[in-house]
Amino acid sequence: MRQEKKLGLSQRDLAQLTGKSQSWIRDIENGRFQAKLEDQMLLRRVLGMH
Repeated sequence: MRQEKKLGLSQRDLAQLTGKSQSWIRDIENGRFQAKLEDQMLLRRVLGMH
């Protein structure tokens, strides 16, 4: 998820915007696990990636 960097968002910012934990955001970014489809849609919406 490099889009949040382009938007100037930190992991903490993204966590607050999505209602997820910062560790969840970090785990997704590091490829520890894949976000469910509904979470992917949420992330895309928050990041403006419709």
